[in-house]
Amino acid sequence: MAWKRSSEKLIERFTEFLKNFPDGELRKTFGYPCCFVKGNMCTGLHEENWIVRLSEEDRMELMKIHGAKPFEPMKGRIMREYLALPPAIQKETNRNDLALICHSKGGLVGSYFATHLAETNTRITDVITIGSPLAGTPLATLGPGYDAHEMRTDSKFHQELRKKMKERQEIRFSHIASAVDDIVPLSSALGKNPSRQLVLNDMGHVGLLFSSRVANQICRWLYQSHEIKS
Repeated sequence: MAWKRSSEKLIERFTEFLKNFPDGELRKTFGYPCCFVKGNMCTGLHEENWIVRLSEEDRMELMKIHGAKPFEPMKGRIMREYLALPPAIQKETNRNDLALICHSKGGLVGSYFATHLAETNTRITDVITIGSPLAGTPLATLGPGYDAHEMRTDSKFHQELRKKMKERQEIRFSHIASAVDDIVPLSSALGKNPSRQLVLNDMGHVGLLFSSRVANQICRWLYQSHEIKS
C-alpha cells in the first residue's frame, strides 16, 4: 500500500521547527522531510507521524506518555531507535489552554514547547519548572555528545531560550529550586521574578518531586492563574 503524504500543516510545523537548529540538514527520505546531523537522521515525518531518534533511556521515558509508539513504517518492520511522537496534547484533553509542570531537563522541553512549538490555537498559560537547568549545568562538561554540549552553561540554546521566555509576557513562568541541588545550581534554576519562585534548603534534585511543599506551591500558583483568567 502506498504511503500517504504528510499534511501541509504538519510539514509547515516541521520546517519551522528546524529553523531553530542551523546544524541540521533538511533532506527528503522516501519523499518525507527529515533532518540529518552529521549524516545521521535525527527526526523526520512519515505520513502523519513525527518521528525522533532517541537513546534507549529517552525512548523508555517517552513511551510512558499515552500515544507514543515505536516507529513502524511497514507492518513488522520496526525501526528500533525511533519513536513516533504522541498526538497533540489538546487532541487528547479536548482543551486548548495548558499548564506545563516539568522537572529537570523537562523544564527546558516544556519552556521550548511553550515559546516555539505550541500551535496557534493552543494557549499555554503557565510553565512551572522544578530543578530545571535554565542556564545549564557545569556537570554537562563531563558528558559526551551533542545533548551534553547543549546543557553547558555557555550554550547558545539556553541563552536563546531565556530570551524567548522573557519575550512571552503572556505566559507565566514559575520556578522551584533547591539550594542543595548537586546537579542544577540555584542560579540556573531560578527566573527573575521573586514572586514566582520557591527555594527549598533541605532536599536535593530528586527530592523536589516528592515534596508536599512543592505540590502545595504549584496548586497555589495554578489557583492564582485561574483567578486571573476568571
